[in-house]
Amino acid sequence: MAYLFQRYKHDYCLAKNASTTAFPEMKKLLTVPPAFKKFGNDYFADENYFFGSDPEGGKVGSGGGTVNLLYDAWQNEGAEGKLEDWLANEKRLIIHAGGQSRRLPAYAPVGKVFTPMPIYRWKRGQKVDQTLISLQTPLFNEILTKAPDNLNHLVASGDVLIRTEDPLPEIPDADIVCFGLWEQADKASGHGVFFSKKNSPKELEFTLQKPSIDKIQELQEGHLFLIDIGVWLFSPKALKVMFDRCGWDDASNTFDGKTPSFYDMYTTYGQA
Repeated sequence: MAYLFQRYKHDYCLAKNASTTAFPEMKKLLTVPPAFKKFGNDYFADENYFFGSDPEGGKVGSGGGTVNLLYDAWQNEGAEGKLEDWLANEKRLIIHAGGQSRRLPAYAPVGKVFTPMPIYRWKRGQKVDQTLISLQTPLFNEILTKAPDNLNHLVASGDVLIRTEDPLPEIPDADIVCFGLWEQADKASGHGVFFSKKNSPKELEFTLQKPSIDKIQELQEGHLFLIDIGVWLFSPKALKVMFDRCGWDDASNTFDGKTPSFYDMYTTYGQA
């Protein structure tokens, strides 16, 4: 597993891109509330979107939700051939936007990514009807365009807007690349935190979820740390491993029990 260190800022209400270059629009797969799924697929039918929802009847975690969305998209496209071949055939952007929206209840039925966003002065390319996803996707498209061909899936959180101040660095060719933000220990303690050894700063050693300030300071002697901003790149091989850990059966081309078993991408896969 490789880990990409990059100085990013995250903000809920400000878009600032270092480049105005237009990058190709990738296929967008979104997890949304069940009530919005059919409407979204009908309304955005010509805009390269696919909408899915987590299975009913139980939590599947971020990893289970990711593979369930990919499985639904594969089924929607005919499910021909092997899953591994389909995972490798194009670049896709996956955004998880199906949370309960407790802080924004008015947008719970459609998902937080469709929250209207104001127009900011001195920023190019904005529209009066723009939403959060309108401001998220340019950077995600740029990352996927510049990533090695092997890294063809980007998984992102749907409730945070990432803005860049510097050009993207070279993205390493690995099975998983994670993006993080340098922060102080007191702020990092409220997030997932990546740790790497000081003598190999671009390789992920392990992750901790909301570690205490004392724990972070204890580890600082031999490690660097960043907070997880919820942007991960995956190769088809890495995604297939996640499918297998969620109960995928190659013989039947489906999951044991018909739905993915619970698997948390951030706490479990991040420790692998």
